[in-house]
Amino acid sequence: MKKAAVLGAGFSGLSAAWQIGKLKGYEVTLYEKSDAIGGLCGFYDFNGIKLDYGPHKIYSVLPGIMEKLKELGKDRLSEINKKHRIILRGKMLGYPVRLGQVISIFTLPEIAELSLSVLAALASSPFLKKADSYEDYCKGIFGKKIYEVVFRPLAEKIWGNPKNLSAEIAKKRIPIKNIYDLVLRALGIKKESKLTNAEIIFYPWHGFHDICDAMAQEIERSGSSIRVKKRPSRFIINNNNIEAIVFNDTKEERCDVVISSIPLYELIKLLFPEDKDIIDKANFIKMRHCIMVYLLVNKPRVLDDHWVFCADKEFIFSRISEQKLISDYGFPEDKTVICCDFTCGEEESIWKEPDDALAQRCIRGLNKLKIIRKEDVADRRVVRIPAFYPSYESGYEKKRKSLFDKINKIGNIICTGRLGLSDYYNVDHCLDMASLIAIQLASGESPARINCGLIEKTKSYRIVD
Repeated sequence: MKKAAVLGAGFSGLSAAWQIGKLKGYEVTLYEKSDAIGGLCGFYDFNGIKLDYGPHKIYSVLPGIMEKLKELGKDRLSEINKKHRIILRGKMLGYPVRLGQVISIFTLPEIAELSLSVLAALASSPFLKKADSYEDYCKGIFGKKIYEVVFRPLAEKIWGNPKNLSAEIAKKRIPIKNIYDLVLRALGIKKESKLTNAEIIFYPWHGFHDICDAMAQEIERSGSSIRVKKRPSRFIINNNNIEAIVFNDTKEERCDVVISSIPLYELIKLLFPEDKDIIDKANFIKMRHCIMVYLLVNKPRVLDDHWVFCADKEFIFSRISEQKLISDYGFPEDKTVICCDFTCGEEESIWKEPDDALAQRCIRGLNKLKIIRKEDVADRRVVRIPAFYPSYESGYEKKRKSLFDKINKIGNIICTGRLGLSDYYNVDHCLDMASLIAIQLASGESPARINCGLIEKTKSYRIVD
């Protein structure tokens, strides 16, 4: 019986433990450093209400994944006609945006400028060279004006300076692939597909954490185990294989294969504690922090949409959401909760700003948008999540490859998930990776080849909102 140690009990680690636990010949143990499973797919308790860390959904176009998620959710999943919009220049516009809505936010001189910009992009599209940065990609595809109004501010709010970002993040996160596509969609001639827009989503009515709880039950039902408050402190490595893991309680656990969903830079420090050069290289993976401001509002509901993106720089938040619209389980009838979320770098002043100041900025923004009034807010809470979003600076793929060239010299380590592979994935992607890992382990594939296969496979993943 081979011993598989899975590090990290967020959605990626839970998925890996669930899928590998189904294999014959494997004894799986899932280790989590905190006292609860789920990670960012767990819940946050706010005045007795169990809240998600930002909006979550169940949706996938990957073969077989929706079936697995529905298997977990069983009869506890609700089917929802999703609604979301985007704030541009202080106005709530439909998403995807239609041409008439776009025109409504511009002056006549700006419309002329926009038209010339679109025509220039149409004319130059056959001659575009490969873009290196997010900015070059978006300007080349959509023209300067659309880039400046829509894509630049969103990128700055979520990932950082677009000039320094890899073009790959634009290709992965923007479903529209050329200016013709954009114009046809804006005119309503080309319809959205399941690859570009999730019209129907699913959600566990107890809260998203219910999916994690269901996976934990399946893991334990298969004979595998979950251990919390177990942080790895060092690996015992012999002949380029991890023979055992020593945890913070000094206990040593033997293993034959390790599946890591913990942050890549933390794994590097465990694998190569004395190799300063590779540890320094691991620091290239700059992760942006996330801040979530929860506002308890004395109203039954506030929004018409499940979540709303915000591109305007004058507002601190990049997205607002209202979980009660997806499921009202556990909510008082006369109250709701608005979540405002945004990201920032370690060096930015906003990360050090006091909680109350951040909450007040969100309240003022929502008041200006006529969503709530200051006197509607009964309570507020701020949650800070360090190292939440990879920032995707130009060249990150080559640098990540150099790290995995080193990691793959260790014969029994596999990385998975957003933190484990230092890339942005949704829950369906994480479950798909777990399924692939289990299939390839069962076939006798080497961990190094599994890592390379995962990185290659994930290039095809797309984020569908």
